[in-house]
Amino acid sequence: MRQFTVTISAALAAVYLHTSPVNAQTLTCEKAYESKAYDEAFKLCVRSEEQKKPESQFIMGLMYNSGKGTSPDKSKAAQWFAKAAEQNHAKAQYNLGLMYFTGDGFPKDFSIAAKWFQKAADNGYASAQYNCGIMFDKGVGVPENSEKAFQYFKKAAEQNHLKAQYNLGNMYANGQGTAMNKEQAALWYSKAAEQGLPQAQYSLGNMYIASKDNAKASYWFEKAAEQGNAQAQYKLGIAHYLGLGIPKDKSKAIFWLEKAEEQGLPEAKRMLEKMPKE
Repeated sequence: MRQFTVTISAALAAVYLHTSPVNAQTLTCEKAYESKAYDEAFKLCVRSEEQKKPESQFIMGLMYNSGKGTSPDKSKAAQWFAKAAEQNHAKAQYNLGLMYFTGDGFPKDFSIAAKWFQKAADNGYASAQYNCGIMFDKGVGVPENSEKAFQYFKKAAEQNHLKAQYNLGNMYANGQGTAMNKEQAALWYSKAAEQGLPQAQYSLGNMYIASKDNAKASYWFEKAAEQGNAQAQYKLGIAHYLGLGIPKDKSKAIFWLEKAEEQGLPEAKRMLEKMPKE
């Protein structure tokens, strides 16, 4: 969740409320929650006029879910999320979907989870769009549908959702849910890779291998390898051993191959066994 900059500390929020009546009138449930004055936020949110507002209902759900400002109560959290969700509050719809998906506050029900994720997705919430993509891709709670999965991933990816960008790249690369398009695959892998997603960095490296650009391939394999991607560690080890786009360096080759082997990659173990002993 985004951290908000406030002009007074959470510890002073209640004091400020009581010592400055004019400003106290402007302190709302939402502002108190954002400033982390959770006890005061709860008091403000339960007021009858606030209880009708979807944002206040959503915040009540958050506080009951986390135990901030009140005792934790998953059932009440679900009830408040449901109230806000029925008023078309996208984040509440998303959280309600999560609770049905995980069985946290409700009995687990993938089909109802999918319904609320879709409502939040239709309201433009990127995380919900991504979840819809996963559910349609895997056929969880909804009939499997690659075309719909592609559409949802694309919507989330266009909002800079990291994993959606990677999945969209996969769908373009494999012609799943859309026509195969290697240029588009590389574009979306690049967006996710540049933001540090190791799976995307590894996939982008593979695309550069296919286009005979070993230097760029090794660059992205190294980025992914440094984040613990075993396949990238293996391919970076091979690149160092053979001098593919980078200078030959047997010690670095062994280092990365051993890293991959430690993660249980059998091809790394076989390569180490084949390497001549000094």
